[in-house]
Amino acid sequence: MAEEEEGSVLGTREHWETAYEQELAAFKSRGDAGEVWFGEETQATMTAFTGAVVDAAQHPAGGTPGRASWRALDLGCGNGALAVALAQAGRVIFTAAMAQFEAKGMCRFTDVLGVDYVPASVQLASAVAAVAGFPQLAFQARSAALTGLCLADGPLGGQRS
Repeated sequence: MAEEEEGSVLGTREHWETAYEQELAAFKSRGDAGEVWFGEETQATMTAFTGAVVDAAQHPAGGTPGRASWRALDLGCGNGALAVALAQAGRVIFTAAMAQFEAKGMCRFTDVLGVDYVPASVQLASAVAAVAGFPQLAFQARSAALTGLCLADGPLGGQRS
């Protein structure tokens, strides 16, 4: 009989609870938010791609421009780095292009919700967002089932666009 392979500790809730409790303590004592899990370059690519998709939705070929504000959901938010990056990108796009906003319809993310199943992660993400100047970002500790989350027209992070 073949031996069964053991799974990675990265797949266990216990691992992430311990990891984020340590990260939260490090943030409180040293201001260290931890790392961008997939790397800063990947995060920048994801943020740029999201902005491009939103921009395409804003300006459909021959269509009516869409809305000026957008909502984002960060599943498995960890330390909140991606949620903050999306909010920063939206603020930068909105602020830097203010003169072009009316004519071009640049977007901004006004409602960003980060979800993680580890409560210490959510606490860390909230603290990181507040220090970054985005205390309005919402973070929730929720299971993978995401019961009650409504993305179409209902509440996401608590704000309505």
